[in-house]
Amino acid sequence: MFRTIKQNAIIKHKAKHKSIRFFSSNARHFKSEQILKTEYNLLHSTRLSSPNEELERLKSDNLIHTRLNKITTCHFSDFEQPSLFQQIAFGRSLEIFQLFNQSHYVLHHGQSGKGLLALNMLITSLLHRNEHNPLLEFQTVLRHPVSLKNIDQKHHSVEWYKHQLSRNNATDTWYTDSLIAADAYLASNHPGESAWDYFTHAYNKKLTQKALADIINDSIADQKLRDQFLLEFNALHSRTLSENENGVLYAICIPKDYFNQCAFLARTLGIPALEVNEEVMLQKMQMESYPYKYDFQVRLLAHKLDPAKVKIFIFPSTSDEVYFQLLKDLQALMHEYQLLNYPRRLSHV
Repeated sequence: MFRTIKQNAIIKHKAKHKSIRFFSSNARHFKSEQILKTEYNLLHSTRLSSPNEELERLKSDNLIHTRLNKITTCHFSDFEQPSLFQQIAFGRSLEIFQLFNQSHYVLHHGQSGKGLLALNMLITSLLHRNEHNPLLEFQTVLRHPVSLKNIDQKHHSVEWYKHQLSRNNATDTWYTDSLIAADAYLASNHPGESAWDYFTHAYNKKLTQKALADIINDSIADQKLRDQFLLEFNALHSRTLSENENGVLYAICIPKDYFNQCAFLARTLGIPALEVNEEVMLQKMQMESYPYKYDFQVRLLAHKLDPAKVKIFIFPSTSDEVYFQLLKDLQALMHEYQLLNYPRRLSHV
């Protein structure tokens, strides 16, 4: 539930001072999973229902205000000022950074394209439909296992990808199903490369129907039911989301002691930055003490993003009201097709 500015006044004041204690403790004393959940829920409770008031709340934090100014200032000629909801999404992602950065690297991944928000909701709902320990609000996953079926999960390690991408003429375009590009420098706004640019521009205007079809084929056995569900799913997100609500920003929280098992530092096109001390460079980029010139990004191994270790949060370029209405309508549709009730495939009756 979201509060009004008046209802939130006291809580906001208390939370602001609590956050100082949360975020400034010695980094060697990592917070437990339960403490992180408690602090996240407290943070979530301070969010405001009014978009303008919510942005002002976020800007009251100095780090968020500074990085918002940085990311919305660009010398590129085709740069467009972000919408209100895009700024809120970015600010909220930085709250996640402040909550997790002691023990985790917090990265940004951006998606563009109408319908990807609904697709993500579908994937997350399918994968977590029967869990007794539900995800946190806005917590999500990035890939459905069916999209990773061609990956040799035993042998396709970080070192394997580094070796493959170190060969002449190799690029990460060869591995789009298995590698995910992410920014460790969260205020990066480089055109055509940064998570922010993908989040704020409609590079892919249509939902990838193949990805959707593969997921539904894995969930519904009968062809007629599959076709009908796909029609209703596409109609649902098309009528719910406007043309301006087509971007999704993710905050990906990777435990620092797990990073080398699921990710690596890379240059443009995913070429491994083998000459760089990853730990030192990542720390500089996270703190933005490094004079950024778009030298480095991160490549994540999709099949190594174990939800038990890696926390991913979703921040769409839409209002909370639209987000929760879409989620409600989608889950109603899934219930209609028994996708939230049955752990096994459906058979047409």
